[in-house]
Amino acid sequence: LGLVLGLWFVLTPVMYQQAADQSLIGMINTLNPATSLIVTTRELLTSTPLTRGMGFLVVSPLTLVLFAFGWTIYRTSLSYVVERAGA
Repeated sequence: LGLVLGLWFVLTPVMYQQAADQSLIGMINTLNPATSLIVTTRELLTSTPLTRGMGFLVVSPLTLVLFAFGWTIYRTSLSYVVERAGA
């Protein structure tokens, strides 16, 4: 888990400024949906012009829908897991 999170920090602009679009990291940042969430939130907090506003508007509702779907599966499967663990 530490290796995956460390690699994810490198592939998203969490700790550094967004890379140039022509570079390899810049292309990876463009394809990564978490980039628009992180960059737009940072820009809103620092009052700078939005560079990935459209990506933010697309990814945010999709994230909420996937969260609701995952939460439903979790709550449904929890009773089965508890039942199996007690047997």
